[in-house]
Amino acid sequence: MAIKRSKVSDISGTELNELSALRVAVKGHSDVDGDRQIDIAPDELPGLKTVNNLVSLTVYYPDGRTEDLFATSAEVSKWIPLDNLKAADNLRGRRKNAAPGFD
Repeated sequence: MAIKRSKVSDISGTELNELSALRVAVKGHSDVDGDRQIDIAPDELPGLKTVNNLVSLTVYYPDGRTEDLFATSAEVSKWIPLDNLKAADNLRGRRKNAAPGFD
């Protein structure tokens, strides 16, 4: 006797081909506690309406709280001039003119 294990779609419940199945990470959903991952068939992905040119912003408050915001590239460009954004400090490494011990 043999045991067969197969992967099924978390969307449709249909059996998936191991060579073409997609794994999708779902992060930051407001109605779910924590990040999740699902398995789907490639033809199930186009059923999701997506947003292009999305920019992720994280706001760091003085009290230690953070807030993740999302806006289109066009809205961000209206909010801050593109030249100012290009000249801003990179997230990696030390900030320009930073002194040790100060943020």
